[in-house]
Amino acid sequence: MHCRRTAVRAKSYLVYIRTHESGSFVRSSSIAFRCVAGKQKRLIRLGNRLTIYHYPVWDRHLGGTKTVAKQTQLIAFLAKMVKRNLFLMSSSAVHGFGYLEHAQTDLTSFFESNSVQKVLFIPYALTDYDAYTEKVGSVLKRWGFSCKGIHTYPDPCAAVQQAEAIYIGGGNTFLLLRTLYEKQLIDPIRDRVLNHGVPYVGSSAGTNVATRSIHTTNDMPIVYPPSFEALGLVPFNINPHYIDPDVNGTHKGETRPERISQFHELNDAPVLGLREGSTLFVGGESATLIGPPTELPGVSYGARLFRKNQEPVEFEPLSSLSFLMKEDA
Repeated sequence: MHCRRTAVRAKSYLVYIRTHESGSFVRSSSIAFRCVAGKQKRLIRLGNRLTIYHYPVWDRHLGGTKTVAKQTQLIAFLAKMVKRNLFLMSSSAVHGFGYLEHAQTDLTSFFESNSVQKVLFIPYALTDYDAYTEKVGSVLKRWGFSCKGIHTYPDPCAAVQQAEAIYIGGGNTFLLLRTLYEKQLIDPIRDRVLNHGVPYVGSSAGTNVATRSIHTTNDMPIVYPPSFEALGLVPFNINPHYIDPDVNGTHKGETRPERISQFHELNDAPVLGLREGSTLFVGGESATLIGPPTELPGVSYGARLFRKNQEPVEFEPLSSLSFLMKEDA
């Protein structure tokens, strides 16, 4: 295997480049490379943007630093043009990590690459807005970002219009969606994210409402929203906190795959089961599954995709799921 590492500066990004002939991606702070069937593929990582670009005319070993710098500037420019930037976590609390700690590296990069300094937090999935905002805000403050709850603004819609980034936390998905409808925030959030490129972060319930509908949430319907249709930032459904059946367990109730199968008896949308610690990053029309930078032994941070009348398909971290962005809305 031949491996070379080069560093160049493109605008505000310090980009590290690794070239390989091993045929496998290497998690790097910026860019990983592989050759497949004579075509060169790039896994671009600007901040947390992980997107595969194809450059079949590039030199196999990337040429000199000058060539790399020019291409990196182009990539940075394209990244700035991306309209949809989503960071969809399965959960905020993950075994073996402190609160949000599993996502610290990637979430920090996600905010920094989008020039975010202030985060608008939406705590509607729980009832104690102040305590919830303080819990999330104290973590973000340690990472260098300010955080303010939407409930402290006299006009929630105006807060969304002025937000640098929108972060919707987890809790009860039914309560969250009902409150978003009551405060008439569905359309403003959708517009800001899809048409103005405002970064969106979701965790658990916040990830649920980012999808087509909340039909695949795990929560109890403690309130009744006017519709199960959600923000529709992605054209498929997600099941956060996805857990595999325990083959040695004694519990005889419905498994998560069985419940998703019941959803597919009446619905067609694909369902992505996100295990604890996994995150779906969406940049434009590209989607990539990521896990914690440090993975605990024996723990799977992948995801399982369920389609109607098909066997589930397993995906490991760094897998491209961009094909899901082409689903019919």
